[in-house]
Amino acid sequence: MKSGKRAILTLVFAATWSFIGCTQRSSYSVTAGVAEPANADAADAHAKAVFSEQTRNETRNLVGGNFRVKDSALLKGTLNCVGDDLTQLLTVPADAIKTQNGAGAATPGKSIPVPFGVVNAGGNIIEAKKAELYDPEAQGREGSTSAEATVNYLNAATLVSEVVAHNADVGNPSSKAFCRSAEAAKALIMRCVPTVSEESLKVVVGGKTIPEKMAEKCNEGENDAEKDLNSRVALASFLSSWAFLKSER
Repeated sequence: MKSGKRAILTLVFAATWSFIGCTQRSSYSVTAGVAEPANADAADAHAKAVFSEQTRNETRNLVGGNFRVKDSALLKGTLNCVGDDLTQLLTVPADAIKTQNGAGAATPGKSIPVPFGVVNAGGNIIEAKKAELYDPEAQGREGSTSAEATVNYLNAATLVSEVVAHNADVGNPSSKAFCRSAEAAKALIMRCVPTVSEESLKVVVGGKTIPEKMAEKCNEGENDAEKDLNSRVALASFLSSWAFLKSER
């Protein structure tokens, strides 16, 4: 990897994980570097992406003016880095959907990320949000491609990341989504972002490397349910980050 690209990835990862662990049981998008505390009800810890044109442009400038994001086909094709069964990962279960009045009892270790009316239980979250994630077929393209990020794209991608994290087997040490050790977190990051170098993951940010920060967040909690929830927060934050959403095409 060229030194310029390595430096860019280091900066992107540093921004991605600088917020991890700041808010107990809160899920937020670090895609634009804006953290919004979770609802006071700890059962509702789903991410609410908050974007401004200024923040989006500043982040875009950081990674380069030609920064492109994955379209729906590319995004779907790379999510197997956290699990082999893409159908299971992308299917919205009933316990991930809020009720019409915004309430709902969360399954232990999980949040309720999907607003009422966005997609029915059993639906595929990428199919439901495909238009906002750049559908290559709708745009007359024969293959997958990439395009510039928009606020709608980033919000849709964040929701996809939350559903995937909701479904991921985060508590199983043999799972691709497991992140409670620095070694496991490093393997997950390198699997999901193949262009990242090991040197980038050795950079110390706030006293810890990026894999160490991720593992620390994934291990937060006094019991397995709390650790599962925080693992899902960390995983969703990573999957909605510029580092993961950036397209190499």
